[in-house]
Amino acid sequence: MTTTRREFLVVSALGSAAVGANPSAANDRAERDVPIAAAPCPLKIETRPTAILLSPQVKSQLARLQMRQAMWEAGCLMTYEDHGPQGEKELFPRLPFPRSMVSRGSRLHGNYQHHSQLAKFKGRYYLAWSNGFGDEEAPGQQILIASSVDGLQWTPPAPVLPRQAKENLVHNCVGLLGTADELLLYSWSEVAERAAAVPGMHRIEPATSRVDLYASRDGKQWALRTPRLVLPGKSHAAMFEAPRPASDGTFLCGGAQSGPVVFRWKADRLAEPPEVVRVPPAPDASFPYGEATWYQARDGLLVMFWRDESQSCRLFVNFSIDHGRTWSAPIISDIPNSMQRVYAGAISDGRVYLLNDANPRLLDRRQLTIALSNDGRSFDRIWMLIDDPTRQRHPGLLKAHGWQYPCALADGDRLLVAYSVNKEDIECGVLDLAAVPAAARR
Repeated sequence: MTTTRREFLVVSALGSAAVGANPSAANDRAERDVPIAAAPCPLKIETRPTAILLSPQVKSQLARLQMRQAMWEAGCLMTYEDHGPQGEKELFPRLPFPRSMVSRGSRLHGNYQHHSQLAKFKGRYYLAWSNGFGDEEAPGQQILIASSVDGLQWTPPAPVLPRQAKENLVHNCVGLLGTADELLLYSWSEVAERAAAVPGMHRIEPATSRVDLYASRDGKQWALRTPRLVLPGKSHAAMFEAPRPASDGTFLCGGAQSGPVVFRWKADRLAEPPEVVRVPPAPDASFPYGEATWYQARDGLLVMFWRDESQSCRLFVNFSIDHGRTWSAPIISDIPNSMQRVYAGAISDGRVYLLNDANPRLLDRRQLTIALSNDGRSFDRIWMLIDDPTRQRHPGLLKAHGWQYPCALADGDRLLVAYSVNKEDIECGVLDLAAVPAAARR
């Protein structure tokens, strides 16, 4: 008979684990039975710190959704009236989320569309994205932009950067920022050659990778403002969202430049190359393109999420307590993610949000959720924004089904959310934050 003793595992929200005898009421403590072995365990044991950012309620909601999805797909009905996870309206409450089609992909005008970016400039909303033919990263991929007064009715798209297929150039839309005088657009550009080893695929030449900055004073006429704003180093130079201001006035975004980095700009030097802050390595994760997003909690803590390409199907997270001058090493979190880009930020009342598919299955992007946190340390409310079935009309290389790569723009009580659909359509919705139930606004 095995003897056990009662212990409590404590995993800090952004730190390491410890075991103690006296638990508190904090919801990041889990009770467990620990066998008292007569001899050391002969098996290899690996431990690692985990950032606990989901409340027990949200974690339970996500676990139930995952179980229901798996049972539905396996044909395991719970009742004869079972309509699958979409029939469980009480599982994920829904908020009013009117949305509109900004650009529908087509063989004539481009059936690869992705990398949505939002900004507000001179009273109008602007949405820019990558547009190409057939495949992701195919030569001739360009950047389009549209504008709107209300976030639902959009102008026809117009090119910011034209197609340059003959030069094998690929332009990715990786940032859009409105200032008092200019609308700034960040383009990650590179040369894509046909890969002989994989028919149909394209090989990106890392040495040609760079981020260029374009500017417009009217949202229509564009000029190259700063060529090679970010250079590749030994590998890719990349970022996937525009710099945003922290409380000290510094503009920040995550990225990659021979490894994961955080780029920092002074507010009056956004057109100059940024300060590059190296992020300590995470040996069990992979961030080749620096697909990161961040928020700032009420007390000033900076928290950054990273898409992990080692197929952990969870977000990694790190933090800074000195306005982004230094950062902790990223560690795995308890937030599920299908290995796609997410978006986080703060709204006007100080709460923070996370847009995510919240799915632990690789590349399963069937849903788009929003989670809210009052203190930036525990996400205790979650809503389903979209889970309508959707599939590609125009299959292409590196495309996938689902609602993908969300981005957002907070404007008072409105949160604009843009995303790609199957990597071939661009949509935008408007979330009325005043409609969030009072229980979540405590």
